[in-house]
Amino acid sequence: MGGKGSGGARTGAGRPPKDAREKALAGWAGKRGTKAEHDAAITRANQPLPVMSPPADLPADQRAVWLELAPHAAAQRTLTDDMALAFRDLCEAITLKRRMLATIEDDGLTYQRRTVKVEREDADVELRTEECEIKAHPLLTHHRGLMQRVEVGLLRFRLSPVGKEVVPDAANAKDEWAEFDGTLQ
Repeated sequence: MGGKGSGGARTGAGRPPKDAREKALAGWAGKRGTKAEHDAAITRANQPLPVMSPPADLPADQRAVWLELAPHAAAQRTLTDDMALAFRDLCEAITLKRRMLATIEDDGLTYQRRTVKVEREDADVELRTEECEIKAHPLLTHHRGLMQRVEVGLLRFRLSPVGKEVVPDAANAKDEWAEFDGTLQ
């Protein structure tokens, strides 16, 4: 009995402690904290961030979009100082998309392209043929690209519904093991 690897309550028995490098690689596992600390962390994570005011040099139409969306992004905790530039780009893309849509609606979805061909057989005779072709508005493809860019931006700031709850509500979560707590002695 005894010997290498048998453990026991002796000095130096058991697994050797990890050095800082190994702890970092393993994820710094250790004390997990109390339930109160865990609940406090969840409460802090569920509180909205303060609403960030728009930059001073933002144009009026983009400023209106910022003021409309910023409270929602703050509630989702996605509008931070680091993300302000991306949020500004989102506001710019939304206003540009709206302007393009207004132009498309004013001009119509299609336009007629007329081509006139002139052919000369003689010096005196000129043949003219006219072709009419219906084409899509040239801004439609650009509008579609902006729509995709805006949707990605809305998803980045969690301003677009994704069809399911992103983070479950920890305060109202039911403990499925509650009936077994305290029953073992």
